[in-house]
Amino acid sequence: MPMLALLILFWLNFATAKPSLLAPTIEQWQVGEPDKEPVSVSGLFPNTFMDPTCSEEQKSKITSAWNGAKKLIEAQTSFDSSHDSVPHKTFFGFDWNVKGDTEAEYRTTKIVENNERAGKLFKGEVPDNEQFNFYCKDIEDNCDESETAAISWYKKKAGNQGFIQTTVFCPDFFDEVDNLEELIEQYKDKPDEQVKLELFEMTDAITFLHETYHYRVVHLNKPAILDYDSKAGDYDTGSSEDNWYLARDKGTIETSVNADSYVFVALVIYLQQTFKTSNIALPEDMRGKNPSERESLGVSWLGRR
Repeated sequence: MPMLALLILFWLNFATAKPSLLAPTIEQWQVGEPDKEPVSVSGLFPNTFMDPTCSEEQKSKITSAWNGAKKLIEAQTSFDSSHDSVPHKTFFGFDWNVKGDTEAEYRTTKIVENNERAGKLFKGEVPDNEQFNFYCKDIEDNCDESETAAISWYKKKAGNQGFIQTTVFCPDFFDEVDNLEELIEQYKDKPDEQVKLELFEMTDAITFLHETYHYRVVHLNKPAILDYDSKAGDYDTGSSEDNWYLARDKGTIETSVNADSYVFVALVIYLQQTFKTSNIALPEDMRGKNPSERESLGVSWLGRR
């Protein structure tokens, strides 16, 4: 096949990937450059630079999202996942932490290591040669897709001295997504709502943490954490419900490299710790069912494809 055709095919494989819930794609090449260079900011990751055209309101929204994502990853990394963790089995699959399957054990190890690196990143424990650029301006017209809140990529710095991880925050991020902490306050005295996972999945903290798992400094490209591409249209992996099905149907083979899987584990742990509920929050179709019934539901859903 001619080289030009191979390049076109490679591009189409990425360009047609299905977007995730208000936090979609990760690409590993440089896109368009902004009109103005980003300026150094504090209160976020070390070596973070922000688009100088961001308004004060936009800067505040990004900072709030970072703070919310930090709480999520702290809940994630403080949780004892060494046993049959319900949150992990719910959104990574029943082969989470399984013994006797060398490949599954390896994937569990990689998930734990990715979480640990994400946790260190939010603590500021990151190599000095890593850089983070945040933009409020769509520098390559990638925000046009429906329900796209943010887009991330990374590239090597000059002389191969570390990487620049870049995130563009799209208009939907500023206009459509909720603030996680405001929702926590809204439902703090409503126990029936606290276990409804769908109420908390479209938030600024979720979007930010999702993008963080795309950063090379988190996954080291061993392998990269992307967004599950449902070529057959079986999943819309932005929703907690479809991520639940993805875990049931594919297990850690797919969930270990799917950003939303990490994010929803962190979210359900955080909600349970915050609200002190006896059960984790679940998507609507899964609430009120015991684990075996949930597993059967996943199998029966497969039969409807």
